[in-house]
Amino acid sequence: MSKAKRATVSISIITSLLIGGLALWWATYPRHPDLATTPVDQAVAFVGTNDFNQMSASQRRQYCLDVAEKLRERTFPELLAMVAARNGSMKQVADNVDKSGARDDVEAAMLRVVLDKFYDEPPTKRAIYLWGLVRMQQSGAAGGEGIGLPSAKQLQSDMTRVLVRQPPQTVAKMGQFIQDLQTQRRGMGVPDPY
Repeated sequence: MSKAKRATVSISIITSLLIGGLALWWATYPRHPDLATTPVDQAVAFVGTNDFNQMSASQRRQYCLDVAEKLRERTFPELLAMVAARNGSMKQVADNVDKSGARDDVEAAMLRVVLDKFYDEPPTKRAIYLWGLVRMQQSGAAGGEGIGLPSAKQLQSDMTRVLVRQPPQTVAKMGQFIQDLQTQRRGMGVPDPY
């Protein structure tokens, strides 16, 4: 066999192996749910799976950001129920978001959604939610083993980290939320923790 023929055969074998390897990789690469057709609960639940962890870092980040936007399909009370769900699968979702390296960006996206949904509620309902938040903070039920909301100190220390990733409208809404919460606390005779 001539040198040229051996080189051609070698190149053909290497090319076939590369194509076969790429085809195998593509066939076994985890696929995330189609967010256009997947219900929100299933889209969130996928984040808690091993398939999610097998995706590339950039794909995990983008998927989480897309899921955060999909949460807009929920009402504010439904979002509260999701936050309050203290089950193992939601803990795994949170752990996987932490592992993805995109936690700050995901928190920022979720904050935008939650604030938008909160201010979509009528003023009377917002006052009720704020009253409940003040009572939960007072009792300690809002953080730790409660529903997992940040303590006043955590909120204060994390605020800068989260707000630097926000558009001006969201920063303004967060400022309004803090003012509304302080007004509610004063109206209830509860000292301001900040």
